Amino acid sequence: MLPEDSLIYGTYPKDENLSGKYLINDFEHLPEGLYYIFLVKGTWTYDKDIDAALLWLNKNARISEDKILKSARLIKAYIK
Repeated sequence: MLPEDSLIYGTYPKDENLSGKYLINDFEHLPEGLYYIFLVKGTWTYDKDIDAALLWLNKNARISEDKILKSARLIKAYIK
């Protein structure tokens, strides 16, 4: 079971064209710590969100796990 207070999951924003921007904005406002980022496949913004998340995380965090699951992607990262 994942700790609820450190779980970030992708949601549909009002403007789906800006989903990656909303996700990065959320990341930028997190305090330093260990987080689990959970993105569900099946939304048309999934690939765009993964690309945006990985680009930001590779610059600003230390990724310790990145699991591609059957219907989702789970990334465990320490955000600096």
